[in-house]
Amino acid sequence: MKNYFLFFLLFLSFLCHSEENELFRKKIQKEIDDKILLCLGETEWPVSINENSIWANANMESLVDAGLVKLDFKRGKNKLWNLTNLGKKEFNKNGDFCYGRMMLKDILNITYINKKEDL
Repeated sequence: MKNYFLFFLLFLSFLCHSEENELFRKKIQKEIDDKILLCLGETEWPVSINENSIWANANMESLVDAGLVKLDFKRGKNKLWNLTNLGKKEFNKNGDFCYGRMMLKDILNITYINKKEDL
């Protein structure tokens, strides 16, 4: 009987810790959703990008595939990207192209500062 009681206490402490982590995870996720947008960062069009900027050009190519952007012309090492009609419509909704959101998967550890346990 004593072993069952100890097991129950151990299990109960695990559940409490899990609920606390879930509460913190939800609060942190809300802050992330409210404050962090994953956006392209281009707020004025057309955009000129050096062909050596592989990351930026790859982003533009993905927007081409989505029908939002087109390559207007290439001058020297610079490419001039412009919005399509669909791109203009979508861009005007937010003033940028936002493509996703961050998700908090797990909280591994909680360290309280000044013994305050609320977020």
